This record gives sequence, C-alpha cells and structure tokens, in this order.
Amino acid sequence: MIIDVRDGSEFETRHIRGSYHVPLHLLKAHTEEFAAQMASRVVLVCQSSRRAEEARKNLDAVGLSGARVLTGGVAGYATAGGEITTGRSTWAMDRQVRMTAGSLVVASVLAGRFVLTQLAPHA
Repeated sequence: MIIDVRDGSEFETRHIRGSYHVPLHLLKAHTEEFAAQMASRVVLVCQSSRRAEEARKNLDAVGLSGARVLTGGVAGYATAGGEITTGRSTWAMDRQVRMTAGSLVVASVLAGRFVLTQLAPHA
C-alpha cells in the first residue's frame, strides 16, 4: 500500500499510480484510525521524504512499525521508471498566497503613487 502524504494540489498534479492520498495533517489528526486500517506493508511518499518520515514516526508511535519511506519521493520514483499519473497542474496553496500578497503590495504602491500624483500641487 502506497500512501502519499503531500497536499492535494501536489497529489493532483503528479502521483504514483495506485497510491492513496492521505495528507499529512489528516494522518496526524487520525493516526490511530489510519494505522488500524492500513496493511502491515506501507510505503509513505512525499516530495522530499521529510513529510513521509514525519508520517512514519506518527504511525510507528501507535504500533505500525512496518511503514517505510520511499527515498527520493515521487520524482525519484518517476526517474527510476515507475508509473506516474499526471493531472492538471496547479499551484500549491503557499504559492497562491504569496502571489496574492505580492499582487496586493504592487496594487497598493501603484494606488499610492496615483493618489500622491493627484493630490500634489501642480507646479
């Protein structure tokens, strides 16, 4: 059983064919319930192995000690010739937030310049 613990947008963009999507935050909130439903042979995957390792530690703490982390994540699996399912490309939530915040800053600066130009005395 392959469990992908990445965020939804990451999973939708690219994932290992046949893997199950259980975001890390959900697995952490319901570790015991997931551990009770999982097979003894579980492979956890994410992008860089950091989140998968965190999930493995959570599962190990509730008695599922057979879980393993896929080294190299989804990209490593694809490079090794594994079957990958690709979907629509989306931006991760943190990138969306940064883009929105940046756009608001630019709009504020431009609006400030416009207001100053309109209020400044004409020479």
